[in-house]
Amino acid sequence: MIQHPAYPVEPWCLRETELHLDVLAQSESLFALSNGHIGWRGNLDEGEPHGLPGSYLNGVYESRPMSYAEAGYGHPEEGQTVINVTNAKLIRLLVDDQPFDVGLAASRTRPARSLARELVTARRTR
Repeated sequence: MIQHPAYPVEPWCLRETELHLDVLAQSESLFALSNGHIGWRGNLDEGEPHGLPGSYLNGVYESRPMSYAEAGYGHPEEGQTVINVTNAKLIRLLVDDQPFDVGLAASRTRPARSLARELVTARRTR
């Protein structure tokens, strides 16, 4: 469990109250999204700062041979590793003709959304 003041413990709610660069990679993992065809790590839309940017497409992988000490029935002959594709979700924001820097911007709180309510709504629409 992540014990950090940026992530308050609330039932059915995942919220980051402020930007902490020391746990940025954890935030990207917590806010990752995927639908089975495409996956995004929860990076900032502006691109910087980032821990490990990630964009993944179903079916885009690299194959590698798998070797075993001895042959066995059912052992796969090759393995597959999902690879990171080009990040196409970057947004460049300019404020007064200067690049917007999230690290310098004042943080604003967003209203919390209930994960339980979101799950129920998603089930009803299917």
